[in-house]
Amino acid sequence: MTPGLFRNQERRFHSVTRIFVSTYESVVNGRRNWGIPKDVAEFSIDRRDARTEHIAVSRSGKVFAELDVQSYGFSIPIRSGLLPAVEHTLLQPWAGRTYETRLAARGLARPARVLGSRFDAELFPDLSRGNVTGGFFLPRFTMTFPMARVTVQ
Repeated sequence: MTPGLFRNQERRFHSVTRIFVSTYESVVNGRRNWGIPKDVAEFSIDRRDARTEHIAVSRSGKVFAELDVQSYGFSIPIRSGLLPAVEHTLLQPWAGRTYETRLAARGLARPARVLGSRFDAELFPDLSRGNVTGGFFLPRFTMTFPMARVTVQ
């Protein structure tokens, strides 16, 4: 997750503080190629109807994040290239290096709302304590992680 913008001496930037992925290979390559801290988890998505899904994330059989999400409205095309660079660039400090990656994303998005959620705070931040002000459902979405520019700190 990228909880917001961070600041160093030069600029504001996004940084992934933790992300769950489905394979160990992604864990290894996430650190090696982009400096991103990843952990393996199992993902389950249960489509309740045409616009509602139940999403569960677990480790070793223990569910630690659940969301019921409903999309509405119509889909619009999205492209990261239309946003300022700060909105789709990651700076990841790790092991004495900084990995800078300018992500490229495109797809379709439509508005969505969280109908319900449950989190185990030992493994994942309890997002239900905050107010969700908006969200998007991405029925078709592609994100590309090009090689990072690596500098020694």
